Amino acid sequence: MEISDDLVVSAHLGRLVPFIGAGVSKIAGGPTWPEFADGVFDQLVVQGALSYAELEQIKYKAMGPRMKISLAAELAKDSKIKIDYKSILHSPNWKIHENGQKIYSALWRLSKKFVTTNYDLWLDETDNQLAINPENNNQAKVQPRRIIYDHNDFLGSELDVKDRETVIHLHGSIQNPNSMLLTTSDYLRTYGLSHDSTSYATNKIHHFLQFLFQEKDILFMGYALDELEILEYLILKKKQIGAMERKNQKHFILQPFFKNDEKLINGVANYFKDLQITLIPYYRDANNYDALIDILEGYASQMKIESPSDLERKRVMGGFLDGIN
Repeated sequence: MEISDDLVVSAHLGRLVPFIGAGVSKIAGGPTWPEFADGVFDQLVVQGALSYAELEQIKYKAMGPRMKISLAAELAKDSKIKIDYKSILHSPNWKIHENGQKIYSALWRLSKKFVTTNYDLWLDETDNQLAINPENNNQAKVQPRRIIYDHNDFLGSELDVKDRETVIHLHGSIQNPNSMLLTTSDYLRTYGLSHDSTSYATNKIHHFLQFLFQEKDILFMGYALDELEILEYLILKKKQIGAMERKNQKHFILQPFFKNDEKLINGVANYFKDLQITLIPYYRDANNYDALIDILEGYASQMKIESPSDLERKRVMGGFLDGIN
């Protein structure tokens, strides 16, 4: 798939921030949201907080995975049981998972800054050697990777530190389970929708999202159509905090489809167009969801050979022409 000029320019100029959802880690061997919820419940059974009979009842209840995760987390808290989230999200040999290495290494070749709603360690610990251009002997020494999951450290300036790799876990990380947004009340409190939430003036996540959408070009990926309520919430929150007055920033979302999904693609494209996000469809007919690996590896390869100066002139001219049409 040919990469858009806007993405190439954004990556070369350090403005591109991939926004990573659970679908990317699923390709790397991670669980789906229902599998994650089941993993938490299984640990509750093993540790005696639930009986197998109660587990069966919960599994057949008409609850979405988010509600199940919220219920499981509340049960664990009430029972004072510590859940081993890493064992649910990562297999013992996860670091040598072939697809995981491929997709996350390709991502590190696209950008040095990431925002993710995932709790896992793939962005944190993937070997970054493929992110270094072996043809550039004068390349600056890479600074230690900065991993941020405490909401108090969510600062837009973290995305502007030159030559430093940065990962921001918007919903927390298994590096500190207390940082993880798991329950409904966690989300409401963090995003400022509950009575005990921090006011807008001091809510770090509000200010961080405002900076992110105003100053950076975002490439969303890893969000399935049935998981878009999370993404939709973030986007609508962006509107509420006034981030629509952007400095000509362009936002994109990669979504998988089948080749005969033309009507669905057009409908989804129009939905995102209303949110000022460009849909980039890719096809999973041959390799299913693993097709994203080829897309990202292709993007990373094309980034090396394009001229950012020429493309930036085209981008500026395009913005000028859009303004007078």
